[in-house]
Amino acid sequence: MDLKVISEIAAKEMKTKASHPFKEPGNKFYHGQRTAEIVKQLCNIIGYKENPEILTVAAWFHDICNGEEDHEKKGADKTVLLLQNLCSESELSDIHRIIRIHDDRTKIDLKTDEMIHQDADLLDHFGSFEVWNYFQYALKEKMSMTEAAYLLLDDSKFSASDHIHFEISKRIYKEKRAFVKSFAWRMLKESKGELCSL
Repeated sequence: MDLKVISEIAAKEMKTKASHPFKEPGNKFYHGQRTAEIVKQLCNIIGYKENPEILTVAAWFHDICNGEEDHEKKGADKTVLLLQNLCSESELSDIHRIIRIHDDRTKIDLKTDEMIHQDADLLDHFGSFEVWNYFQYALKEKMSMTEAAYLLLDDSKFSASDHIHFEISKRIYKEKRAFVKSFAWRMLKESKGELCSL
């Protein structure tokens, strides 16, 4: 499997596209790159050594059809078509399987590689990225700084804690959410003119 050629295909397919009108061009390309890096780190931490290239490629392409209905299936199918001459049938089957299942949080008999990918995908959506994402949304919705701070503090939105598989992933998620909460509380105070350093 030639990862350099495959990464060029991922860039060609996704680097100039935005999955939603208020997102930056290439948002899902960059998300895929970050997810692949998180996958590598989780594999090292938990000692998973099987199929590192398959996990990398699945991470790069998993949201290629994001923004479309049933994006998991469409993305899995499209990835197989794009890579059919670059991967073996077995590799394509595994890549398809991981992409196809990446947003299914109801399945209980997941394979280890599927759980690693799901955790990495979710973890990238929190922390600094969460702040970046909500700022884009707040600007689109013409929210004030105070309203945006409250948006970041809102715990009624989707919580990943019940959908994360590994203990290390749960600890990382908690740390990322603690950072966002701390940032949002300061943002809320400063949006009202409070000097937080006093």
